Amino acid sequence: MNEAAAQLWAEWSAGRLCLQQCTACGRSQQPPGPVCSWCHSTSLTLADIDGSAELVSWSTVHRAPTKAFADQVPYTLALVRVPDGALLEVRVAGDEGAESWKAGMPVVLALGTVVDRALPTGRVAG
Repeated sequence: MNEAAAQLWAEWSAGRLCLQQCTACGRSQQPPGPVCSWCHSTSLTLADIDGSAELVSWSTVHRAPTKAFADQVPYTLALVRVPDGALLEVRVAGDEGAESWKAGMPVVLALGTVVDRALPTGRVAG
């Protein structure tokens, strides 16, 4: 794991909802790295996010990818976009109404736990 990713995981574990952000262009990125994926600056920091996002796509997982997830299927994963453009894959809670979801719906992000790891999770609002 690279240093930027390790720092992000540590912050999530401490309860901080944040993403790596470029101080040159102000855009966030996930996964974190040594260079901004938008403007190629190396001036990066971790910045808090407000938890708002937009639904891009989603899929319900019916077959566990590993034994660690076997007791959790089915579950829904969503690709969401935060306001400054970064895309995140998040586990979605309360996915009972997924058949009526549409791209562009608002998603509220929070930190949750997935297989004993702190990760951003989402709830589709609406």
